[in-house]
Amino acid sequence: MRAEVTIVSRLPESRQPLDLSESADELKATLAARREISPEMEDVLIKNFLQQLERQIDVHIDQRLADRSQSRIEMQKQTTGLISAILGISIPLVVLAGVFGGATAIGAVCALILVVSLVALFRS
Repeated sequence: MRAEVTIVSRLPESRQPLDLSESADELKATLAARREISPEMEDVLIKNFLQQLERQIDVHIDQRLADRSQSRIEMQKQTTGLISAILGISIPLVVLAGVFGGATAIGAVCALILVVSLVALFRS
């Protein structure tokens, strides 16, 4: 009886997986070299391989952190622009509502501004 295993990735689609093809080739070379060296040198060989793997992982993590930082900066710029636009539109609307409609119109305009702001913020 043969069991099949399905691997389900929990990674977001935008996240690039770590390319380990170079590491696989390096591991094959390390294993081949291990057969040809003395047992005392095995530890050095293994340590070198693990250091290379660690460097690759560090580079990958640094790239992901830089990408995340870049997207966070973009989101902050969009939010700042959205808030500026909402304030730019809401001030004249509140003034006009106060002049022509009184307190009820000001309340309605403020409620409308709140709804539009929340919708816009949650969509982005």
